[in-house]
Amino acid sequence: MFTSIEYGCDPLPPQPGPGTYNMTEEKSCWNRPREGAIVHYSCNNSKTLRGPDTLICRNGSWQPPNWAGTAQPFCNTAQSLKLPSYMTWISLAIIIGCNLF
Repeated sequence: MFTSIEYGCDPLPPQPGPGTYNMTEEKSCWNRPREGAIVHYSCNNSKTLRGPDTLICRNGSWQPPNWAGTAQPFCNTAQSLKLPSYMTWISLAIIIGCNLF
């Protein structure tokens, strides 16, 4: 019988969405990523990486290095806070009005 440590992790680590990953080539005798293998994540242009940027093969599963949570990396569109155009005009009117008095 073998343990999850000997068997290694899933050969396809969690996918970040519109991004990429690089994995160390450490393989177990089962030709799977072995215990301690590392995956580094990055996102495509105009995307922001959320969650950990690195996962490590531990006890047969991909885990973040610094905490015991189950957070997985994912890429999403970077969003900036934008006010609707009418809010911009209202804010501008208030500022101008305050400066007149």
